[in-house]
Amino acid sequence: MNVADYLARINYTGPLEPTLQNLRKITLAHKLAVPYTNMQMHGGPRIRLDLKTQYENIVTNRGGGVCYELNGLFVWLLRELGYKVICVEAAFFSDGKFTCQRHHLVVTVDFGDLGRYIVDTGWMMVGPMKFETMVPYYDGHHVYRLRHVPDKADNWYYLEKHKKTILDKDGCILKQGPSVTKPMSGFCDEECAKEESSHWQFEQRINDTEHQFEDFVDMIDHLYEPDCIITKYVALIQMNENSYSFAFGDTAYTKEVVDHFTDKVIKEDKLTKNAEIEHVVKNTFRITLHHPVEFFKS
Repeated sequence: MNVADYLARINYTGPLEPTLQNLRKITLAHKLAVPYTNMQMHGGPRIRLDLKTQYENIVTNRGGGVCYELNGLFVWLLRELGYKVICVEAAFFSDGKFTCQRHHLVVTVDFGDLGRYIVDTGWMMVGPMKFETMVPYYDGHHVYRLRHVPDKADNWYYLEKHKKTILDKDGCILKQGPSVTKPMSGFCDEECAKEESSHWQFEQRINDTEHQFEDFVDMIDHLYEPDCIITKYVALIQMNENSYSFAFGDTAYTKEVVDHFTDKVIKEDKLTKNAEIEHVVKNTFRITLHHPVEFFKS
């Protein structure tokens, strides 16, 4: 495992001092270069939660992975570069409910007097987002906030994403988001964070108890259970500078970021057979498949 090769894989040539500014640059470079994908679960070899295996998959073979693989290896890189990393657990919100805890590995970086920050190479949010409640954060794609979970201990949080208005290719409204009282040209203000809960949607439920990478090894068995959302659906994410591509279920789309609260669909593909998935994986998500896709059984 080699730091220089890892940095070359994510096309990062900037400074390496463990600062907040450099953390932002490295995280963004990783998000732009390495996609989230669960395609190895649909026809590929079984996932193994082992850093050398993850390194070979992501760095040597230029692949992607699920959150444990992406964030687990990213933790190794950050620690090699001198960052103080604290891993915690989270549940995803899907189909109207939260998954089990430890369904997601959350990476936080402690900068002492500057506070702790969340980074995430294994899902949507880029970071670094300050680990502080009711302070809005715009990562260039979406607006997020942390909120304490009511009736739980202080180390339980909701990570919420502000709802957006979605436009079609012609600029017509496909989905109306909440009304925003004033536009924001730069960073989000406090009024945004205090908006009513109906303007926000659950992303994760975080428990801020420290974990080690090895604490998530048993979760691989859970990923392969028939009712797990990772097994049930095709899931892919590719972040771009001013857009993002996302596939979940039977649709893959690319959305252009218009502003903090508006996205525009610029491409959409329906996924009804394995050949269509393989085409989208190659051409939209820039992933080289080393196995046939076995998602649709007929």
